[in-house]
Amino acid sequence: MIVHIRLFAAAKDAIQSDSISVEIRDGGTVDDLQAKLSSAHPELASIAGHSLFAIDNEYVGGQQVLESGQTVALIPPVSGG
Repeated sequence: MIVHIRLFAAAKDAIQSDSISVEIRDGGTVDDLQAKLSSAHPELASIAGHSLFAIDNEYVGGQQVLESGQTVALIPPVSGG
C-alpha cells in the first residue's frame, strides 16, 4: 500500500521536499513506516528515529496500523533557543 508522508523542519531539509510517498505492506504500522523510511532514505534514518508521527492532527504510536492512501506527518524534534 502507498502512504503519503508530510515532512517538516530537518526532515524536509534532508529530503529537499515537503512530502514523499512510500510503499509498505498492507496492515503496516507506523513502526514499519519508520523502518522503510530509514532504509529507503538514509538521510532520514537519524531523524525518523527521534520524530513524532501524526495522522489527522493526532499523534500516533508505533503500533498504529496505517491505511492505504493515508497521509502521515513526520514531525522531527525541534532544537534551538
